[in-house]
Parts: sequence; structure tokens; C-alpha cells
Amino acid sequence: MKLLGKLLGFGLMLLGIYWLGQNIVFTTRYSYWWQMPMAGGAVLLLLGGLWVLFEAQDSDRNFAWILIGGAIALTFASGGVMIRPTSLWNFLLGFSAMFGGFKLLKT
Repeated sequence: MKLLGKLLGFGLMLLGIYWLGQNIVFTTRYSYWWQMPMAGGAVLLLLGGLWVLFEAQDSDRNFAWILIGGAIALTFASGGVMIRPTSLWNFLLGFSAMFGGFKLLKT
């Protein structure tokens, strides 16, 4: 039963990220040779930061936030982020699903 709650929480988190991420557009301005390493580095830093944040001890949480900050910095350095208008209902639904999924995943 505990596994089912964790799977449901993970699914709700993914659904919330999908709803919130529908209106975020990433653009690139650099040439092809700079685009791929920066985008790949941002994804790797973000995944590493999330893994450390969820799996490491409390003393390593600062390192996780440094990795996530590096991913955000590389994302902005490799191009731009445009946020399209969204409805309040869509935002609340996505945020609630993501927050509820996180709570189910952590319990």
C-alpha cells in the first residue's frame, strides 16, 4: 500500500510539472556548438541536484541547491525563457497536483 502511495505521488508530481510546464518556452540564441553542451549540462545539473536533494543527508542539501542554481544559470545563459499567459485555474491545478504528489511521495 505504501508503494502505491509513492507511485501515485510520483504520477501527480509529473502531472503537475506537465501542467505548469505547458506554458514555458525555452529559446536559444547561441550557435549550435554552444547550444548542446549548455542544455545537456543544465539537465545533468538539475537531475543531480534533485537526486542529492531527495536522497542525501541533511548536511548535503546545500550542495543540491548549488547544483540546481547552476542548472538555472546555464538555462538562462544558453538562451531565454518565455512564459506564456496561463489561467489561474490551470496554475492552481498544476501546483496542487505537484504539491500533493510531493507530500504523498515523502510520506
